[in-house]
Amino acid sequence: MYFIALGLLLGTISVASPGPLSLGLIQVAASQGRGSGRWAGLGISGGDIAMLGGALAVISAGATMPPFVFLAIQIISIGYLGFVGATLMAKPAECAQLAASIRRPARAFFWATTLNPSVFGTWLAVLLAMPFSDSISQLSLFGLGASFASLAWFQALGAGAGALAGRMSPRVVTALGRAGGIGTLALGAWALNTALAGS
Repeated sequence: MYFIALGLLLGTISVASPGPLSLGLIQVAASQGRGSGRWAGLGISGGDIAMLGGALAVISAGATMPPFVFLAIQIISIGYLGFVGATLMAKPAECAQLAASIRRPARAFFWATTLNPSVFGTWLAVLLAMPFSDSISQLSLFGLGASFASLAWFQALGAGAGALAGRMSPRVVTALGRAGGIGTLALGAWALNTALAGS
C-alpha cells in the first residue's frame, strides 16, 4: 500500500506540472466542452501509462540505459520543449485554433503524449531514482499509483476546463497560450540545467 500511495503522490506532482499537453487539454475543453476535455484527458493518461509501462519493461529486462542514450533523450526532449514553448509564445491564437479544431481528442492526445520524448524520459528517470528501483514488484505498485494519479488529474483538469467552455475571451486564450509557452520554456531550461549538471 505504501508504494501505491507514494506513486499517487509523486505521480500527481509529475503530471500536475504545467506543460504543452496540459495547456492543449485546457484549450480543447474550453473550446469544445467538458466531454471533449475528458476524452483528451483520457488520451493523455493512456499515453502516460503506456510510456510508464515501457519504462518499467526496460528496467525489468535489466537493460540499463547507456549514458549516451539517456543524454540523447534529454537533448531531444529539451529541443522539443524549446520548440513548443517558442511556438506557444509566438503564435498563441493559432495554437488555440488548432486545439479547437481537434475532432478526436482521445486519439490525438494519446499520440501527442506517446510521441513526446520527454514523457518516457521523465518516467524512466523517476523510476530509476526510487531507492527500490531494483525491485520490479515494488516499482510496479509505484507505477500503479502513478497511473491512478494521471487518470484522476487529467480527468479533473478536463472537466474543470470544460466548465469554462464559452466563457473565455480570445484575450484570455491568448494570454493562456503565452503563459503556457513561458512555462514550457522554463521547463526546458530546467531540463537543460539538469542535463548539464549530470554530465
